[in-house]
Amino acid sequence: MLKKNEIYRTAVSGFTSEGLGVCRVDGCAVFVPNAAPDEEYDLRITHVGRHAAYGRIERILTASPDRCTRLCPDAKRCGGCDFWHLRYPAECRIKAQRVTDALNRIGGQNLPLVALTTAAVTATITTSAQTASGLAPAVEQRIRMNTSSAVNANWTFRFGGPYYSHLFIDKIYAKSDPIIPCQSVFDVQIAARLGFKFIEANVHATATPGKYIVMHGVRGCLGDQVTDLDGNSAADVVIRQTPFDTLMSKYRYRSRYAKYRTHITSMEEFLLECRRNNIAPMISHVDEEQVRIIRSIMGENFILYWGTREEFSGPILEYHTYKSIRQIVDRCKYMGAPYLYCMGNVRDFTDEQLRTIAREVHNVGCYVGYAGCYEPPQNNQKLLDMGFDFSASGWDINEIDNGNLCNLTADLRFDDFRTDGTEREAVLCLDAGQSVAPGVELPSEFLSGGSLHVRFEGKIRVEMGDYIHTEFASDGERSMWWSSYFIEQAPTFRITAVEPTRIINMTYKASKM
Repeated sequence: MLKKNEIYRTAVSGFTSEGLGVCRVDGCAVFVPNAAPDEEYDLRITHVGRHAAYGRIERILTASPDRCTRLCPDAKRCGGCDFWHLRYPAECRIKAQRVTDALNRIGGQNLPLVALTTAAVTATITTSAQTASGLAPAVEQRIRMNTSSAVNANWTFRFGGPYYSHLFIDKIYAKSDPIIPCQSVFDVQIAARLGFKFIEANVHATATPGKYIVMHGVRGCLGDQVTDLDGNSAADVVIRQTPFDTLMSKYRYRSRYAKYRTHITSMEEFLLECRRNNIAPMISHVDEEQVRIIRSIMGENFILYWGTREEFSGPILEYHTYKSIRQIVDRCKYMGAPYLYCMGNVRDFTDEQLRTIAREVHNVGCYVGYAGCYEPPQNNQKLLDMGFDFSASGWDINEIDNGNLCNLTADLRFDDFRTDGTEREAVLCLDAGQSVAPGVELPSEFLSGGSLHVRFEGKIRVEMGDYIHTEFASDGERSMWWSSYFIEQAPTFRITAVEPTRIINMTYKASKM
């Protein structure tokens, strides 16, 4: 028996003539507004009748590629356009199905569903209305009929972890001793080895029309990542004012290793390396020609950083610091799914407000993340638990399933670890200042990664690689997880008790990458 205000997980199975999605929960039909084909939801029941129920979308778990931007800012309040949140080909399919079903069921016919042919149709919709947030005084959207889905069916945006950004950005300043060139083809290979599915690419137009390079850069200049062929600084070279061939032939990456001192990476080289390594670029938008080239190499398997819906109907990511929940939600509505809103100011909001942001953003079919590089490590799990979908540019890596350097476990016994604490009834007890570390000597590797899970009561300090030197507190109800990469280091860790602490169980996995 369905209960009002309870949340159920279900999927869309059809549509009514009024445009309501039909879901089945425990054998009961539930009618849902603003539904889209092939979507899965967490659905909140708003009304339970004798023969059917009504619900609203609490969270979109699997977004439909047919969902699109509402071009009319009053569509939701008005309610006159039942399918305004769907792309037109999907609306046509649903309406054709309704007509066919009515003729067969009521008219006693046995008609097949007729496929609508709209390949040559192009519709242009223009509205001069403003959105509630004041974004864009006019919206012009060109809808091409019968195109392939903008989002690859194999993609999922429930990251639960970081995408790979410029992890080596700390290695490219003038006085540094860099190793791997940031945003080069080598960087793509490293990202894939670390298990990432997405990588950031900052694209710059050159003085040669239609030719682009990938480089972090500094305010449109080459910065300290490269030198000229004689080893002199090229930091002030303006990329947009320099011909492509000059950039390729007269400058090279800095690195302590000769194999990495190569020419600057072109956009085409970067994308081809992404395709070879099955990793998708999160690539900054420059112009329409650039988007055409990206499509020619990656198809629709990329995230566009900034950009417009006129150029790209697939996933767009934007980095903003809006100060109100309404501004954030309005931006998501304006851009339309699939859209990823990355917050640069999570500390401007309370925990309850952050939960509301995640919920409201999901309600409109979009995703929300945060800039992990600006957050202390202890905030990562907290934000993901609140419903955030991804960490951008963080210090951590994704989970290591099985380590090839070590797989250490402590449950009943802590023999896999070295400690000056005391085991009592299958629990490791640490007084303040006592510590625990891997019980094996791990070799220094060019590149490696580590994943640490600990369930504990008390307060500890975790030291792991160059980026995790942080205190954490826990009541022992659940495990906490940390991960990091190691460059020319042994992939190890140390836990030190800040106060009397009980470690209930722990695992550590390290892999040569």
